[in-house]
Amino acid sequence: MVRGHGRGTTTETARAVVADNQNDLLLSAGALVATVITQLSMPLWFVDPTVACGLALYIFRHWLLTGREQIDLIVGRAAHPHFLEMVRDLAETHDPCVTLDVVRAYHYGPRFLVEIEIVMDERTPLRESHDCGILLQHKIEDLPSVERCFVHIDYAHRDVDDHDHNTPVVRKMSCASLQHTPPPAEELLLRSASPHARSAERLLGDV
Repeated sequence: MVRGHGRGTTTETARAVVADNQNDLLLSAGALVATVITQLSMPLWFVDPTVACGLALYIFRHWLLTGREQIDLIVGRAAHPHFLEMVRDLAETHDPCVTLDVVRAYHYGPRFLVEIEIVMDERTPLRESHDCGILLQHKIEDLPSVERCFVHIDYAHRDVDDHDHNTPVVRKMSCASLQHTPPPAEELLLRSASPHARSAERLLGDV
């Protein structure tokens, strides 16, 4: 009954309680059997300490393996390639206007934290790109093994890691048009552009 209940349990805490109960049952049953054998036949006195040592080694090994597994989950071990392939298939077939760029997944406790980077046409309206990204996010988060999914929408493929602080930020932005000296009319338009474009201009001036 305890084993059957453990298969239907979804939380790690409940699984640990079930495993602890299983160990208690095993210890009690082993101690009872060893005691009965020893009492029925005194020449078999060694059965009791032998069973005790065997059960102790079993419990030690069981919790050692359990602890090692939990440490792997806590430190953010990368997801299995099979899971990454499943997420990649969902992202690639999500929308014909989307091109998949990067998929990452790593343990966030017993479940996964997923990061997806997709590419859409730069002329796509913000409303449309947002709705496309949020639908993909919910589709991935509906997977039972996913804790949270983050979807980043870009307008071009990048050959650099957006989270790499050693990479100049200008390489992560659309600054090609800022790398030459613009004519007066283009310069006037640039100065009236968004604060992000002006920030990129200042960054290029510092490089």
